[in-house]
Amino acid sequence: MTLKDCIAIYNKESRLLSFEGEALYDRKSPVHATASALVFNEGRDKVLFAFHKIYRSYAWLGGHNDGEKDFLAVALREAKEESGLRELTLFSRAPLHVGLLPVAAHVRRGEKVEAHEHLNVTFGFIASEREALTVCEEENSALAWLPVKELDAHCSEPHMLPIYRECLAAARELSAEKAHACSVLPERLLPWYDLHRRDLPWRRDISAYRTWVSEIMLQQTRVEAGKSYFLRFLRELPTVFDLAACPEDKLLKLWEGLGYYNRAKNMKKAAEIVVERYGGVFPSSVEELTKLPGVGEYTAGAIASIAYGEREPAVDGNVVRVISRVTEDYRVDPRREIAAQLRAVYPERAGDFTQSLMEIGALVCIPNGAPMCEQCPLREDCLSRRFGCAGLLPVLPEKRARSKKKLCVFVIETPEGTALRKRSEKGVLRGMWEYPNVEVKEFPEKAEIPAEYGLKNAQILEVFEYTHVFTHLEWEMRCYRIQADGADIPCYSRAYISEHLSIPSAFARAGREQKGVKKR
Repeated sequence: MTLKDCIAIYNKESRLLSFEGEALYDRKSPVHATASALVFNEGRDKVLFAFHKIYRSYAWLGGHNDGEKDFLAVALREAKEESGLRELTLFSRAPLHVGLLPVAAHVRRGEKVEAHEHLNVTFGFIASEREALTVCEEENSALAWLPVKELDAHCSEPHMLPIYRECLAAARELSAEKAHACSVLPERLLPWYDLHRRDLPWRRDISAYRTWVSEIMLQQTRVEAGKSYFLRFLRELPTVFDLAACPEDKLLKLWEGLGYYNRAKNMKKAAEIVVERYGGVFPSSVEELTKLPGVGEYTAGAIASIAYGEREPAVDGNVVRVISRVTEDYRVDPRREIAAQLRAVYPERAGDFTQSLMEIGALVCIPNGAPMCEQCPLREDCLSRRFGCAGLLPVLPEKRARSKKKLCVFVIETPEGTALRKRSEKGVLRGMWEYPNVEVKEFPEKAEIPAEYGLKNAQILEVFEYTHVFTHLEWEMRCYRIQADGADIPCYSRAYISEHLSIPSAFARAGREQKGVKKR
């Protein structure tokens, strides 16, 4: 049996591979396969080569499958082992080369290996020249970043050069396809958006103020849930002047249920600046907008493009997902790079284009589920659809482990009302109203009400527990509903519960009637 007898299917259109025959994955078989990695630097003008002891010249990184059927996994493993690199970004799931590779006779670990050919699959990767390299001395004697233009001078194996050149040509072709997929976004998306855009309240009577309010709200809120909040907010505070003059307690009450209350506090600060410095008119440049509290590059881009027609992208998670899939981009959180790509192709209808990118990510190229590719206007140009890897994109950063705390929370009901206090201006939920509480290492077996609360004739009515999860923090909360004739609780500020005070959801749940409460 020869390599030519093996069933090796390579679809040049989709660039997908499929092989049959277990012998391919066993290096002891005369018919076997290897996987290689052509590692480019970030500028794509250099490649990382190793001076290979077998070839006696510079060659790309790679090795035998050794039972592993996933060629891409083998290429990544071998590249890391031979170079010491820790961070390698896949260029494409499409291989740069599939073909026969001749191997000269050599001695490996004291055993003679006859000259032979094997099937080789080469993938492209991106790595940083700044990362330290470690030579795998068993196979190589040196590692070097070599200019692409000088490969001919460094590679002394003539049968290798055509393969190198084919890999480089394939990489250039893929780069061109990625650029094309981005360049056609406006002509594909705008007609689709005209037909499928949702009727959302902030899209009516567009202004910088309305765009700003909606974008800040929607940072941590689903669109459907955000509509009622937006309408209520605009009824109470229809202009930036109204927001600037709004008392903080009223503002936080309007914001109640949206969470991340620091957003609302920053909005008030920003509104005051817009009124005092800009006469109530939001600036139109991203540079000026990002100087406002709570306004990052995404929100600034949304305001500039949607409200003022500036050709500025607004790159949030939805847009990262769409562009990462369309261009098959495996970088972790490439927001800045994507913003630069989009800025280069922005059309005259800037605001509609910005919203079309948001819309396609919300309705078609969805998170946490299979994208609806057959309904997508980008399907013919989408590389992740062609290569069958949409579910792998975008590549997300590793989630930071949540820190955990245990709180004993005391909901103290007195004839004057339910006791509240204000949190300090440091840490989570700073400056918000809360029920008195104490942090503990472990929940006590028996209820221990702090003596300094000065409760009179206190009676514990019920005890219940729940967990509240923040982005990077988790609170396990044991809540005691207590009835008392009076209380004298030392705290930063004191009040009794009122419909005019906002209590964050982490604590609000403690004051609501619980189901399945454990009586004690």
